[in-house]
Amino acid sequence: MTVANLVLDYVKVLVWPVVIGCVLIGYRYPLQRLIARLTKVDAVGVSATFEAAAQQATAISGHPSKGIDNVDLTKIERIAPSGYKDARQLAEKFRSGKIVLLDLTETPNADAKRLLDFSAGIAFQSFGTMDKVASRVFLLHGQRSSAPSEQ
Repeated sequence: MTVANLVLDYVKVLVWPVVIGCVLIGYRYPLQRLIARLTKVDAVGVSATFEAAAQQATAISGHPSKGIDNVDLTKIERIAPSGYKDARQLAEKFRSGKIVLLDLTETPNADAKRLLDFSAGIAFQSFGTMDKVASRVFLLHGQRSSAPSEQ
């Protein structure tokens, strides 16, 4: 009887951490997207504000061979395609001389791979470059745009 009670006490103690761990593992991708969209967190005695654009600019300027000092920020166009059907919009923005920030975080994996391949092709064709800024976020700039250039 005491062994059964001991086992039951262990189960009572361990059931909630196991359930929470399973829920976190099961919903890890939606949670990652939710956390990526956080802009402000207020908790007991702690407050934090996040700005994705500032983090992306820091990531670009932190690169040893690239900087954003000579970039005309009005020429940056953010595109978050929902699927491959938005490839034309991407190409038109790039062809017009805009620097394109391609955000594939919400794009399904199959379409994201096709769009990434397409983007690499248009960047190569125009003697431009494509830089990874963050996970599933890329910066495309052509020869005509005033993008950061390697020194």
